[in-house]
Amino acid sequence: MEGSRTTLVAPSDTSAVAAPVFSPNGDGSADMLRVGYRLHLGLDTLDLVVRIPDGTALGSLSLPGRTHGDHVFDWDGRLNGLNVPDGVVVLQVTGVRDGTTYSVPDEDSSVDSVADALSAVVDTLAPSLDGPHLDRSALSPNGESLEITGQVGADALGWSLEVERPAVVVRSFVGAAPSVAVAWDGRDAAGAPVPDGTYTVRLRTVDQAGNAAEQSAIVAVDGTAPVAGLTTTIAGFVTGSTPGSFSPDGDRVSDVASIAWTASERSAAVLEISGPEGTGGVVRTVGFSPRTGGSFTWNGRDGSNASVADGVYTLALRTTDGPGNASFTTGSLVVDRTLGFVTASPVVWHPSDGDRLASTSTFRFRLSASATTWLRVRSASGTVVRTAWIRQARASGQHAWRWDGRDRYGALVPDGRYTLEVVAMRSGVKRIARLTTTLGGFEINLSSTTPSVGQRLSVLARSAEPLSAAPIIVFAQSGRPVAKAVAVRQPDGRYAVTFAVAAGGVGPATITVRGTDTGGGRNRSTTTVAVREA
Repeated sequence: MEGSRTTLVAPSDTSAVAAPVFSPNGDGSADMLRVGYRLHLGLDTLDLVVRIPDGTALGSLSLPGRTHGDHVFDWDGRLNGLNVPDGVVVLQVTGVRDGTTYSVPDEDSSVDSVADALSAVVDTLAPSLDGPHLDRSALSPNGESLEITGQVGADALGWSLEVERPAVVVRSFVGAAPSVAVAWDGRDAAGAPVPDGTYTVRLRTVDQAGNAAEQSAIVAVDGTAPVAGLTTTIAGFVTGSTPGSFSPDGDRVSDVASIAWTASERSAAVLEISGPEGTGGVVRTVGFSPRTGGSFTWNGRDGSNASVADGVYTLALRTTDGPGNASFTTGSLVVDRTLGFVTASPVVWHPSDGDRLASTSTFRFRLSASATTWLRVRSASGTVVRTAWIRQARASGQHAWRWDGRDRYGALVPDGRYTLEVVAMRSGVKRIARLTTTLGGFEINLSSTTPSVGQRLSVLARSAEPLSAAPIIVFAQSGRPVAKAVAVRQPDGRYAVTFAVAAGGVGPATITVRGTDTGGGRNRSTTTVAVREA
């Protein structure tokens, strides 16, 4: 093969030369067949006659070199402006001088010898190519490999594969036909990780005639791990308690911890909870399919649904993106069941009216182990109005304290809402539990504290003391006639009324509940709302 030409000469030994192959398709590879011949004398005319092996002539063309000596002619595989079909062609050089015809091969030569001696193969068909096939669309150069496979035709001389960015080849591979199998690790020829980005995987093959085939595929290289975050939320958590502490004891207060995670890109995630601190054992494993975030609510139980022991637990989150880059994030939670089951009986009570009905309330709590405790009462503003005890050691079990509604000086506190606060300290973990109680004739709950004109306002009232009759509930809007109604007792013991919010009564309005207890005492509680325009 000479550049883009295939050479054909008239041999002296026809049995020693195989038929040359050329591909006159204009691709710049083996497009021409070079015919070489020697003339011992000048000729008047000289033609190249082209036949197929059965002797049928396809056509002829005039050769320019007709003088004595050696000549070459590059044939482009065309006759009369048309490409000859693929297959074997038999060539004969025929000249005339002074009426005498001269031919090579000689007309008297056998057909087999002619075909063997001056035959060529026209092949313009590209070799078959299947691939490249990638086992993934994204790759991390941090220990991952991209498996590239394919298949080329058996007539191909081999194959080459290049991984490239625009105008830059970062890695090359070659192999023999017919199978293609390459593992690319996302690194260049020097072994360095290639930059993140999109790369073209280009597979090429060529046959003996110079016909080429090429196909490509795209792969994304991503060597950057996702940025992950881990947060915990505990419903009912009281500020001042040990951070991340919850008490899965079944009292429905801070019984569970919500663990949420985020990732900067779609990632699969595995969350492991291990502990208590010092044991190192994994008690719970949760997997997440690829996404940018998720959450898991932990109830303090292991994978077998058994309660875990109190202690500090480590949260370990592994997030892995599509190419396989991983990041690790940790956090912690504290399981502490020392304090729980805080109750008040009654929750609504009325010490200020001076009778013996609902004049005190008993507060109870449970300790699962001995602890140092504090017990106090705070007003709605957070001020401590009564301290039962400070830094007192208490054994495990049920504990109680009765409050008579008086402050530290022995005076009755005003009606309103108060918070019982219990603190328990054990093994360096502090847990605070709170419970709200209402002092006064009635506890009032509203459907809205800022109702609009035209809306309906629902009022629910719970009496602190047993009543001799259903209470009266009064709704007084500014500049409007007072609306009142006898409340209706509900299945849960509360009393209900619904009022229409009248036009023209925008601004502060009052809700008053009045009733008479079974001892004849008159009870009354009031709250306010702000009426808005529709």
